[in-house]
Amino acid sequence: MARTQVAFPWLVDPAPATATDPTADVDLRLAKRGRREPLGALLEQARYSIGLARQHAAPLSKAGWSRARTDGLEADVVLLEAVTATHAEKRSATRSKAQAEQRAIDDVKRFLRLLRTALPMVLRETSGASGASGGGATGVDPAAFHVGGELRRSVARIRAYLDGVHEVVQRLDPQLAPYFGGKRPSATLAKLRAALEHADDAHDRERTARKPVTWKAYEARGRVIQAIEDLHRVARIAFDASPAVRATFHKRILEQARRPRAKKPAKRSDAG
Repeated sequence: MARTQVAFPWLVDPAPATATDPTADVDLRLAKRGRREPLGALLEQARYSIGLARQHAAPLSKAGWSRARTDGLEADVVLLEAVTATHAEKRSATRSKAQAEQRAIDDVKRFLRLLRTALPMVLRETSGASGASGGGATGVDPAAFHVGGELRRSVARIRAYLDGVHEVVQRLDPQLAPYFGGKRPSATLAKLRAALEHADDAHDRERTARKPVTWKAYEARGRVIQAIEDLHRVARIAFDASPAVRATFHKRILEQARRPRAKKPAKRSDAG
């Protein structure tokens, strides 16, 4: 029963080694096997099989399946539940950081939208002040604001664009300020850029921290399904002459969950 006393330090903070290699200390054979298994059905199947193992402990023990192996399977189920709970927490945290990143992108895009709306007026005014059609009194070339492609929601492209136009916006601060509530747009740009970088870095850190827990969850699933199958193999030996009992050691719960659900037929139109 020593396995029930195991500690799970990686559930709290991944070790430094796993930060770069999420599969460190993971049995990849088990993890790849467990990755395919539906979690809810696997846990239900495991509890069903553990119940059978307890019920038929004596004959199973004579055929090679000890009570300690049942205890081990039960401990693995507890471990899987713990890993799954932590995985869910990590997934929720990652989703929260992703949403924060999207909000930061929205803020930047709104600022750029306002900037592009005000720019034609400002550039026309500065150009008129110099009496020339080029860079105007501020020496600003309108081409400096051309994106050269679509920014979309790419953090890398948005950051690069903000870096590229910051100095130009700074030169136009006095002319642009009236359109931004009297505030210097270059200062707003710098704050938005810093907020976007912070949100992006936080999202990346959360995704990196989640990977080791994800692989541990897959490994735990693989270990549970392997133990269930071994138990059923031993049951076929123990109850070779008792087909009724042998038949109870099945994986129908899991097999049913693995089957793809049939698509609902499309509703026919009454027209025509």
